[in-house]
Amino acid sequence: MLEYLWMNKTVYENRALYLGVLINLFSGGLGFAFYFMTKFTSLLLDGLVSAILCFSTITSLIVLHYSRKKSSDKYPLGRYAIENLFMVFRSLMLLVTIVFTLYEGTSTIVSFYSGSLIGSEENYTIELVIYGISMIVSCFAITFIYSHYSKKVGGSMILSLEIKASIYDGLVTLFAISSLLIFSHVSFLAFLKDIGDAITTIILSLIYLVSPIKELISQFKILTDKRRDEATEEEIYEFMKKTFPKFVVHDIYYSDSGQLQSIYISMTTDCEFTNKALQKEFSKIQKSLKKAYPPCKVYLLYTDKPIHAL
Repeated sequence: MLEYLWMNKTVYENRALYLGVLINLFSGGLGFAFYFMTKFTSLLLDGLVSAILCFSTITSLIVLHYSRKKSSDKYPLGRYAIENLFMVFRSLMLLVTIVFTLYEGTSTIVSFYSGSLIGSEENYTIELVIYGISMIVSCFAITFIYSHYSKKVGGSMILSLEIKASIYDGLVTLFAISSLLIFSHVSFLAFLKDIGDAITTIILSLIYLVSPIKELISQFKILTDKRRDEATEEEIYEFMKKTFPKFVVHDIYYSDSGQLQSIYISMTTDCEFTNKALQKEFSKIQKSLKKAYPPCKVYLLYTDKPIHAL
């Protein structure tokens, strides 16, 4: 039963990620193509962001494939922490992208004020509009696809992070294109035409810099097993014993990052349930725990093995 639920979730995640790879490949190619047409560094950066998203999505597919075949003897390096490993990788990739964004923007501004930046007199309005619309539609499509499949599986950490990254990519595109058009066509801002996109991108990068840093710290705490709360585990055990006496709880693992609480429970029952009835019971338990410990992710494992052995 547990294996069926896991495989069902993996199938939906794979479908979403495969579609995401195709769209990000298109977006990355578009960014590079328009960069060679216009020579705008912001478009090159946008293409690089899409390429990184594509590469990390391919990595997530490999990770998901690995998680179906392997498990370890010690938490958190078993299958239920594969998502955490991916999130560490994605956070690092986003940090590298943001640092590169800041470097490029700062270099452009320094070059501008030192007089070494040579601006272009050509007008690329049509190209920018076409590129901007295409990229925003692509980001919207990815966000919609990931949201749709994430709802189907009752929430996915991998798809949730993909959605955030896609929204970030879309905002970078929107701000970059908007600034290029505004600084090119608003007369009193014409003197900033060559650094308008750099200014906007730097501001946006600083805003989004906090998110991957916090995520990275949170995931390292999970993977180094530093968040366990044994008092709460005992509390959950008593709650399960009183509220759901049909089930025998064998092990509980609870952790709290401050942003999200995770509850892992291994349990069995002597009652004879059909698969459908067991799913309903699992759903009741999850709803009760999510209500008692919001916001949290609940993993119910139908086994008599301890969590660390899965």
